[in-house]
Amino acid sequence: MTATLIAPLEEVAERERWQRIEREERRAAFTAIQSLDIAAWAREHLMISPEENDGRKEKYDPDLMPWHPPIWDAMGSLEVRKVIGVLPAQVGGKTTLMKGDAGARIQNRPGPIIWGVPRDTKDVKTWSKDRIDPMLRDVECLRALVSDDTRDKNNTIARKQFPGGYLAVVGMTQSADLQARPVAIIRIDELDQIKRDAGRQGSPLRQLSTRMKKFIHRNLAAFSTPTNEGDSPIMEEYETTDQGKWNVPCPLCKYMQVLRFGSKELRWGLKWNDGNPETAHYVCENCLQPFGEHHKRTMNAAGRFIADFPERTTDRGFWMNALVGMFDGSRWPILIKEFLEAKNSYLKLKQFINTVLCETFNDKTTKLEAHVMSGRLEKYAAEVPHGAAVLVRAVDTMDDRLEMGVFAFGAGRETWPIDYEYLPGNPSTPVPWRLLDKAREKVYRHASGRPLRPIVCFVDKLGHNSLHVDAWTKAHQYDAEPAFSIHGDGRENHPILGQPVWNKHTRQTTYAIGTWAAKYEILKRLNEILPPDGAMRELPTKDPGAPMKRQWVDPMRRVPGYFHLPDADWFTLEQLKQLTDGEKLIEEPMRGRLVKKWVVGYANHYLDLAVYALAGLYRLGPRVVLEQLGIMADALSGDWDGRELPPETGRRRRRVRSSGVQVT
Repeated sequence: MTATLIAPLEEVAERERWQRIEREERRAAFTAIQSLDIAAWAREHLMISPEENDGRKEKYDPDLMPWHPPIWDAMGSLEVRKVIGVLPAQVGGKTTLMKGDAGARIQNRPGPIIWGVPRDTKDVKTWSKDRIDPMLRDVECLRALVSDDTRDKNNTIARKQFPGGYLAVVGMTQSADLQARPVAIIRIDELDQIKRDAGRQGSPLRQLSTRMKKFIHRNLAAFSTPTNEGDSPIMEEYETTDQGKWNVPCPLCKYMQVLRFGSKELRWGLKWNDGNPETAHYVCENCLQPFGEHHKRTMNAAGRFIADFPERTTDRGFWMNALVGMFDGSRWPILIKEFLEAKNSYLKLKQFINTVLCETFNDKTTKLEAHVMSGRLEKYAAEVPHGAAVLVRAVDTMDDRLEMGVFAFGAGRETWPIDYEYLPGNPSTPVPWRLLDKAREKVYRHASGRPLRPIVCFVDKLGHNSLHVDAWTKAHQYDAEPAFSIHGDGRENHPILGQPVWNKHTRQTTYAIGTWAAKYEILKRLNEILPPDGAMRELPTKDPGAPMKRQWVDPMRRVPGYFHLPDADWFTLEQLKQLTDGEKLIEEPMRGRLVKKWVVGYANHYLDLAVYALAGLYRLGPRVVLEQLGIMADALSGDWDGRELPPETGRRRRRVRSSGVQVT
């Protein structure tokens, strides 16, 4: 019996010995595969194509983007499974990271590679022709590995074949494309621009991750600038990583820190003298000493990513902003100028925060209450106060009336409501239009004594008697105060004033108004730009029970972007409610992501008038609005010789000098 037991025990031991040998051989085979040194390949071979470099082909310079090697090390590591890069537009070099990775793998570690792009046909063609083809053309060691023959079936727009693998560009909107290719290496560009629900089968990133699970050495990398707070896929992925941030040392005390744009409340950060971006300097977070931008190159050379959660070794995250960028467009004075131009504009501010600061955009705009805002009512020192440069007239059309508002604008789009009139009558009849003609005859008096008239009249035509609106504006489009028909465009990315459109049938110019951006800007200014302490004083009243009157202490004082609220007979609580409570910004789920939309709360007619007037101001041109309104206001407040404005000339008729020339 003893012999019969020993034999099976020896067989088990022999089997375990061979299994152990097999495991050791397999481990040795995997260990023989070393991590791919992408940074070394890029330093030796990678070229910057003329299409990306003002027509010049240059060798890749790692000193201009020293944050690339740590990211490449993670992309080429055998232990890292996921790489997430939250990088600023242009400065971060997202495309260069993907091209360097692809080139190193094509030559040294061939295998299937997928590049994911936000949309299908258009983005696939753009990526292939503008990024992949120039790289394969300009990098000599890749030229022999990938055929450039357009008749070669292995070389198409969406797929580049090379010995041992291929590079496929895939649109991230169709689940069939995402599930068709099980690969180990996936790279995704602009993750936040991709639909959350590809083919109604969930997140495209999750679909691709599922196809990678069977590979031992798998690596997924996604890059993007962030978008809205709470709805940014790249930030959601970044929060699951070790959350590395690019830190640079202070040139004075050597303290490692993330460069931040800062604010007036912070003692450290990027600072400048008021109105002069060229005085830009950075105040250290540790020693609170200022230093100049000329230290940027040496600071970046000693910079490194410092992780908040270093124990998360398989999921690496990399974040940086444009303040450390070393290209001309990322100089501190240029970034400050961009911020000053964007701070009161919804679209520009959102773009600056997302693409320059590389942070999510937080909408904090529409929590306004009329009874609280009534405490800001002020008595103007004149019909048109000092600081105002131009007047704009806006008209809203309803089924039974017209509503007209006149607004004054100054430096930084500082705004004063000047006048309001309710013009009863159906717009399909001449009654309200005659009242509007009479209202347009009024001349407003500036604080300097100068007479003023509006520079333009914008009339809403959408949904209410558009034919009658077009007829009236056509009759007045060549007046000294030209009139134009307008209609609202509620898309989030539409500018406040669209390009003029010539209607060849009615022979007149019309405009589209970006109502989303204009409402956001107005409500943001009402909510966030407050009068400075001591700017207004209380005026004595004869009746102790009468509402308190206020007036600016210094009539010449200006607050760029401030929206004044007049204490006038025509500006009633109804107008104030329509301005502050008229519409609210809410979020609704739609197609797998949160979508922001404006909803009408209270009647919004006066808010619409403010929107139309702001758009009318932009007809002067962005340069005038951003740079010259202050100069115009100074000129208007100067000495005046007392001459009145010339009388209304009416519509200017065209005369024909010759059969081929028309002169206005």
